[in-house]
Amino acid sequence: MIIENSKSIVRFRLVGLAMSIVFVLIIAGILVTGFNNDKYFGFSKYYYAFVLGSIYVLYNIYVLIINRCYFHFSDEDEKLEFKYYSTNPFSFKNHYIVIGKNSLLRYEMKKFLGVKYDLILFQKSSRGEARYPGISLSALTNEEINLLKSILDKYASA
Repeated sequence: MIIENSKSIVRFRLVGLAMSIVFVLIIAGILVTGFNNDKYFGFSKYYYAFVLGSIYVLYNIYVLIINRCYFHFSDEDEKLEFKYYSTNPFSFKNHYIVIGKNSLLRYEMKKFLGVKYDLILFQKSSRGEARYPGISLSALTNEEINLLKSILDKYASA
């Protein structure tokens, strides 16, 4: 079984790009308008530009916090393969985890504020238990997360 979210990552990227363009055009339109009266409904046009700019900045902070990742999972052979990388603009690292199907000890799903899901994998090793860093599953749909849970439940030995 293969689980991949490349289409949703492209969709999130296009929505982010469209939002950037729309916000810049609206803010520029507000600031450039040459009406004699600078007040609209009792507020300055600079106030409206500041509020819209703040909304845009808060949205980008939200995107950085939930850390959407490209995610590819495969259990085709005798191993479980996890490929992922963050789509944040400040992250440049690709990750690749391979665990034998019989050496997956357990896994944990952490939830943060109901919007960020992290998958933490534990593998049997010669020294006991090896813990992998969390994999952000925020870009996966609920169906994909449930499918991944059912597959991992099948191979987890604890």
